[in-house]
Amino acid sequence: GMSHEVLNLTVVNCPSPSLALTNCVFLNPSDCERLTLAVQAVALPLQTYVVVQDRVFVFRPSDVVPAGSIGMTNIQRREADAALGQRLPVAAFNPQ
Repeated sequence: GMSHEVLNLTVVNCPSPSLALTNCVFLNPSDCERLTLAVQAVALPLQTYVVVQDRVFVFRPSDVVPAGSIGMTNIQRREADAALGQRLPVAAFNPQ
């Protein structure tokens, strides 16, 4: 199959309580771009899913999240068995 981009990202807190309600994880816009480039040609709308520790999440860009980080709520971190400050492989996911 198509090889997908994998980023090693540091887990940080979700940028804000209101964004936590979306159930999305948040990446810096530059990292979002790196993850979507691989499938831009074939996926419309642009792919917005990532796999973290075998869990699939929708991701969105946030300028508040530093490059190289992934903003996750405590519920998401519990689901993915991820701790604040942990570096994790985050893989682009195409839900065909």
